[in-house]
Amino acid sequence: MWSHWTGQKIVCINGTPTIERKHLTIYPALNVVYTIRSIINGNDETAFHLVEIHNKPALHKTPTGNAMTEVAFVKSRFRPVQTTQSDISLLQSLLNPTTKIVDPKALERT
Repeated sequence: MWSHWTGQKIVCINGTPTIERKHLTIYPALNVVYTIRSIINGNDETAFHLVEIHNKPALHKTPTGNAMTEVAFVKSRFRPVQTTQSDISLLQSLLNPTTKIVDPKALERT
């Protein structure tokens, strides 16, 4: 399990529309990064509304019965975006001159 929050960047790992969701105008696309707009905690699974996708309300099943709402996308179709902090110390070491003093005469060929 991974923690999630509003504003978090997530990437779609399953963009195949389910049979009951084919009526959606816009569906998440595989490998595209999205932002969580809101979190819906259902009985079976957590789902998200996404900042980048706004669909018209549709009649569908909810934990409290049928409702006319915007469909949310289940958490299992996404994973968090992996952010890596750049470590530029290796590049900086290439730019910094060495502290070792070399005698130029030792480099001369005899």
